[in-house]
Amino acid sequence: MYNSEIRMSYIAEYISAYESKIKLLNAEGLFDAAKLFELFAIEVGSLYFNQKLINLNIEKFNYPTVDLISEDKTFYVQVVVIQ
Repeated sequence: MYNSEIRMSYIAEYISAYESKIKLLNAEGLFDAAKLFELFAIEVGSLYFNQKLINLNIEKFNYPTVDLISEDKTFYVQVVVIQ
């Protein structure tokens, strides 16, 4: 139970920081929701699944069909931002 509380606290703090970053970048006209959400998904997904997630868009800009892959290559994540 204690581990769960630590994880939830970390996620809540991360979401708050994410919100602040979005507001700051929006004010400066530098906001790219998909890229920021990929960073968010990497952090939260790594915590939740207890393994590193890799951003495939670093290897190839706008990697086709999938954005993130687990380190052991057992699951994939496609990030879609609808505005």
